[in-house]
This record gives sequence, structure tokens and C-alpha cells, in this order.
Amino acid sequence: MDGPDTDIAFRLAKFWSTMQARGNIVLVNATPYAWRLKATEVHQHEDMLWKFGESANIVEPYAIKIVEVECRNPDAHAKSTYELQGTDDLFTIASQGHVLQASMDGIETRNASRGSEVPLGFISDRPSYFVLSGKHGDYYSVGDVSNWMQKSLDTIGYYKLRDICVPSSHDAGMSKAPWSTTFAAAGSIITQILSVEQQLHKGVRYLDIRPIFFRGKWVCGHYSFIPENKWINIGPMGTWQGGNGENIQDIIDGINRFTASSGELIVLQISHTYMVNDVFGQFAHDDFKELDYNHWDNLLSMFTNTSTGIKSLWRPSPNEPSVTDLTALPLKTYIGDGKSAVVLVVDDKIGVRSYPGVFNDRQWQWDYSAWWKEESGRLDEYKEYLRSSSTKPYSFSGCHMQSDGEAVLTTLGQSSQSVLSLATPSKHRLFVDLFPLCAKEGKFPAALTMDAIDSSDLAALCIAFNNCRRAQSS
Repeated sequence: MDGPDTDIAFRLAKFWSTMQARGNIVLVNATPYAWRLKATEVHQHEDMLWKFGESANIVEPYAIKIVEVECRNPDAHAKSTYELQGTDDLFTIASQGHVLQASMDGIETRNASRGSEVPLGFISDRPSYFVLSGKHGDYYSVGDVSNWMQKSLDTIGYYKLRDICVPSSHDAGMSKAPWSTTFAAAGSIITQILSVEQQLHKGVRYLDIRPIFFRGKWVCGHYSFIPENKWINIGPMGTWQGGNGENIQDIIDGINRFTASSGELIVLQISHTYMVNDVFGQFAHDDFKELDYNHWDNLLSMFTNTSTGIKSLWRPSPNEPSVTDLTALPLKTYIGDGKSAVVLVVDDKIGVRSYPGVFNDRQWQWDYSAWWKEESGRLDEYKEYLRSSSTKPYSFSGCHMQSDGEAVLTTLGQSSQSVLSLATPSKHRLFVDLFPLCAKEGKFPAALTMDAIDSSDLAALCIAFNNCRRAQSS
């Protein structure tokens, strides 16, 4: 279930067929073998720029190469075939017009059969990524990642969760904004392209869920308070601005549909919870309040209800001592034999004894990127972590924090400043900056967090980190 839905793919292909497009393909080699360019074919040279020979004749082990491509005619096509040195494995990166794909013509991975074709998106200003990790006879690639944990259980099942890198979704329930405040633009509210259920099919296993109680219903919310200014006190100043996303019950139902057949582990981090009083529609500072006991009980009962709540909530064995650190348990403690598991994590101040399957933050012991820092600052912070002796798992944020100026420009209609648009360069840094750094240092994050998840790319990168870690320990 990789790539856009069929109708979306058809419309995109029709659109690109009329366009001249330029972009990059990023080759991520997370294998111990050098990739050598064996052959390249370009048809209609005048209409197709295909710089594989100039940019990526060799892709060294645990390295990346960026290849520039351009298509000026939908009838032009090209392909480049790589062989993995020391093996008889082959794969091909191809373009039919603006449509990109990987042909697994001489290789088989855990999630792509020999001879299959894996969509890589379209030539555009958004880079495309081809990730291949593992070793001969045991590869993983971009492609179908809907049950990547089950398919990897024989290799990572005995790893502690803290030693497994998982794809994480920031503000996971904000793929739409059916309601928003007066001064909030959809481009500043919407952080994801796909619904929570669709994200799960793209390999996401850690979900940042932010419930608010709004007009009698539990929904995901994305709000910020705009402080008053003594010089300017008009419009949104002194109010909460933002909007609502997916309904919490819809998220629960989607998780249940996914876990009914996937056999995966999912972690829900519940935070930024508010009850909203909008009697006058002003959304003043005091209209957003922390949840009281009754609202917490209502929310957690919604998740844990045996009839309408999450069906696969994980509970420790009655014979086991109380869990102090969920990340210290092996993956096989949670899943195996086709069974799924869902873990809910909430603030430490919330009593969870009455809600089986719900745990406190102190039981999920991760360090997190300083999300308020610029992305370069976060990378520097992570370098410090790599040089330290810390054994605490680290969740790396690849999200761009929209500035006040970018939010204003989005409100004025500049879509290039939206959260989804700004996510493209942030995603790119995970592949071209973070991957080489981690491969060199031999230490890897416990999670990669992103906005605008719409493909298997993020999951494939996380799996590559897991396979790199496994190669080091073998």
C-alpha cells in the first residue's frame, strides 16, 4: 500500500504529463556493498536530463548520492541499473516521463519481490528517495511497509524498543482542518497529508495525538496562544488561534482496522490536552483550560472502552512486576504470532491505575530534540548526544517549526510558507545530513519525527538505521 491512492496518482500523472519538471533523486546505500552503475539508457536526450553517470557512478557503502534529473517531455524516458559489488544483485531506477520507479529486476527484499516495481513519486521540486538496507539475501527497501515490524521480527524481535528506530508523526491527527478560528490559515494548522490510519500503512508507529474537548466532542487540535502586545492589540492578539483535525473516535476506529491484520506495535503519545470554552467565540486566554478529572476520565475511558475503544491495548502479564521503562522491553514482549499491540502514554500527573493499557511519561524514557531550535541547532545538539556516554534513547525531530513571519505569510496566501511546504527541506536533511552522520558514528536515534508523511520513505530510513545497527552488532 505504497504511494498515493490510485485516483490521486492518476490525477498527478495527468498533471505532470503537461509539465516540464526538474528535481533530485537521492540514493541511500545502507548496505555493506558499493553500488556500481552498470548501464544507463536515455531516450530522447534533448528532453531528458539524467545525471546518474556524472553524479553517481559509484555509491559507496553507508553513503548517499544526489542525482539531478529533468524531464521536458512526457514521452521521454530513461533508466539506470546498479549492481551491488560482490553479489549478483541488481536494481534499476527508471523514469517514464515524469513518473519515477525502482525496478527490482535482479534483487528481492523483505518488502518487494524480485521483478516488482516500486513507485518513487514524480520528478518535481520535492526530492525522491531510494533506500536499500541490509545484506545479500536479507534486504529491506522503500515499498510496502505496512507490516515492517512483523517482517523484521526475526531480526529485531529481541531488541529493546530503545534500540529500534521507529517512524514518528508530529501532530498526527492534523491532516485536515474542518474548523478553524478566524485568523488561522489552514497552511499553519495542517501538519500531515494522510489520516492517522493511512500513516500507519506508511509505516508510522509513534503517533503524537493532541486531543481537545470542543463543543461536546473529542477532536485533535492544533492551537497557539497569540500574546497581547502593548503597542498592537487588535485582531488575534490575546487569543488562541488554530483549528481542529480528525475526530478521536475516527482515529480509534482506524487504528482498530489497521491492527486487526497488521500485527504491529503502535505508541500513542497523548499531550496538549485542553477543554475549550467558546461560549462567546472569543477564544481568550482563559477559554482553554487544562483537563479536569472528569474530562480525563472521559477521554481515557474512550480509548479503553472494551466495545468502542482500542481493541489491542497492551497490558503487562499479571505475573510480571510493574513496568518502570517500556522502552527497555524487547519488541517480542509486545507483538508476535500475528498479534498487534497499542500503548497509550499520558502525562505523569494523570493517575492511570484504573485504565489498563495506559502508562505515564516516566515509563517511556526518551530524550527529545529541542523542537524550538532551528534544524541546524538540533543537528548540533544530536552530535553532542552522539559524543556523550548517554544510553537514553533519543527521538530526533525533523520538523520545521513555522516562524511567526512564515505563519503571517501563510495567512496572506503564500502556500510556500505552509507547514507542509516547509516540511520538504526538513525531510531532505534527515536523508542527506542525519543518515551519513549516524552511519559514521555508529549511533542511531530511537525515532525520527516528521510532518507531511505521504510515502514509505521515512519508514525505509528508520529500517535502514535498524539494519545498520544490526550490521555493527553481528
